Amino acid sequence: MNRIVECGGCDTQFRITEEVVMHSKKVYPGEKKETEINQFRRIPIDSGSTPKDIQTINYTEPNHSEPIGPASPQRVIAGIFGVSIMLFGALLLFISSKPDSPFGGMAFEKKLIVSGFTSLLGLVFLRYANPRAKLKASFFGLLLAAGVFAIPIFVKQGPLKTGKNYGIPAESDPRLSNNTAADPTRALRARFLTQPLENEQARLKSSKLNKKAYGIYLAGILDRNKLTARDYLVLETLAGESSHPYPRNDKNHLLVLTETDMDFDQVAQVAGTLGKVTETHPEIDLMVVQVDNGLFVAGSTEKLNDRSHPAFYELNRRELESIDPERIKEAVERLADSDATLLRSDISGVLIKLLQKPGITFHGSIARALLKWTDDPGPAAEAGLKTLESYALEEISPPEHLVRLVADHKDPQAIPTMVSIWEKNTVIWDKELVKFGPPIEAHVLERINSAQPPLRRAAIKMLGEVGTGSSLPLLRKALGDADPEVSLLAKRAIQQIEER
Repeated sequence: MNRIVECGGCDTQFRITEEVVMHSKKVYPGEKKETEINQFRRIPIDSGSTPKDIQTINYTEPNHSEPIGPASPQRVIAGIFGVSIMLFGALLLFISSKPDSPFGGMAFEKKLIVSGFTSLLGLVFLRYANPRAKLKASFFGLLLAAGVFAIPIFVKQGPLKTGKNYGIPAESDPRLSNNTAADPTRALRARFLTQPLENEQARLKSSKLNKKAYGIYLAGILDRNKLTARDYLVLETLAGESSHPYPRNDKNHLLVLTETDMDFDQVAQVAGTLGKVTETHPEIDLMVVQVDNGLFVAGSTEKLNDRSHPAFYELNRRELESIDPERIKEAVERLADSDATLLRSDISGVLIKLLQKPGITFHGSIARALLKWTDDPGPAAEAGLKTLESYALEEISPPEHLVRLVADHKDPQAIPTMVSIWEKNTVIWDKELVKFGPPIEAHVLERINSAQPPLRRAAIKMLGEVGTGSSLPLLRKALGDADPEVSLLAKRAIQQIEER
């Protein structure tokens, strides 16, 4: 009250007094009834209902570029590739049904794998190539897949050509010609399909190599075992790496063993370890072996690794005579880590034979096992020395346990080999060479004037440990050497020898 204010509408200033204040009756909500608002609806109109006499507008779906445009190049290529891979798989399966083809003799399980892979891949590409008709593409792809799967099921392996059916004697095979039946050698070659063997023998003859090639007909061998059998025969006969198995019908394979020095009887004896030699044909250098596939099955892994199991030692001893080098190596390592309480003589005997066997490469593991298992170190050290000599000839650093096996026996015959290894790496083999004692003095004295300073220092140091009075003149001469380290080592070596 009594304050000057300004009107917001007309900008007129005035003072608030009783004259300008309008008094009216106070009204609370609900007391005053306004009839003029009755014309508005209290219930809202249903927006979903459509008036009867009004025509509504219908809108079509918007057009997209993919349904109305041409297929992209990548989808076209995918469709072509999907169909092509199925056709390629079908062609491969047809080829594998002929035994004389490059894929002849393919196992039925592998044919199913090829069928499934090509069908699945083709179906995926067909669905991708037809985004607007995926059901039709899937139906077409399933039809092609069914055709691919039908090939290995209904198209059986074709019969061999004339004279190529193993299991029927050549003389009784009605498909053989009179000339072939009259010639036993030709009949045998036709029976066992020895053309790869003949080619290899001709190659060896033309190359004038003093090597031989033999055919080993592996009858009844499972497909998964053929490469293991090949590796075993190559290892035992020292044959060439080009030895190869050729598939024949009824799970048979002709293994062409080439570039070996063994004669026919020796190869037959080795091949007999795969099963039983049922036929031998020296006239064509071929033998037939009925393979025992049980030899390729390893023992129980749980028992082979359980050292507390009663059969631990016997099972691992059998593994040492396995035809699989990997199984042999694993058995050797298990025995090297064991307590070596049972079958010591049996297991050590097998280990010594393994150490001498050509083709074995894990000499370090075998030597480590022999250090624990052998009661008489003599035979093991002799076998180890022959292996160690091969390392020295090839100038390859030998395994530590192999050197230790030879050095622990202290055989004087091993001194030249040990010295030749020691001079290649004096730091590593010092402690092994010193085990031989004074017998190595003469060999070490020859290295005291070496042009290689490290070898010279090592020789002087070695003489301080094993030398006798015979070494003193050369050691005193080394006291005036220009190399102060050589002089110091010579002085210490002289003191050590004089104190002994």
